[in-house]
Amino acid sequence: MQSFIELGVPASYREINDIISPRGKIAGAAQARRRGFVLHHTTIAHSMDAGLVRELIRVGRDRLSERGVRSAEKEVSPLAWFTELTCAEVAIHMQASFRSAFDAHESELSAAELHGAQDLVETKYGTQAWIERIP
Repeated sequence: MQSFIELGVPASYREINDIISPRGKIAGAAQARRRGFVLHHTTIAHSMDAGLVRELIRVGRDRLSERGVRSAEKEVSPLAWFTELTCAEVAIHMQASFRSAFDAHESELSAAELHGAQDLVETKYGTQAWIERIP
């Protein structure tokens, strides 16, 4: 949140996984927890044709109704509405904020980590069953 605020974006947190502005959703996050590991991802809207949002997102009419959202187009609030920074400049700022907040630094993956990742590609994530599955 601090990084958005530093950029002049009027951002706040909305349960369970959204970052919003007064104009709509800026970002969303999801997690998967398996065998003691956490995979966390976040999507941040930087700039877009809001009219295409409804065609591009995979949220059905029932799900929109459940959430009380009448129009996905009205629900999206890209960062470009609040800052003139490019997507790359925003990414650099976010990375610096993250490093500062969590005392993080770059490092290389170990041989064991690389081997484990390759094994997962071969046995799971690279299989047709995984690629073609519909969540």
